[in-house]
Amino acid sequence: MKQISLGKINKQLIANDVPIGKKLSQKCLALGNKQEQQAEKRVGQ
Repeated sequence: MKQISLGKINKQLIANDVPIGKKLSQKCLALGNKQEQQAEKRVGQ
């Protein structure tokens, strides 16, 4: 079973987001991308 990455979930949330929540969602997206990149590095090694 493939694990869904936080970055992808956050991208979907931003796509459906309301303006008030945008800044918070962008912070979450940045965190998700960092975790996603770290996971890719671990998989790549």
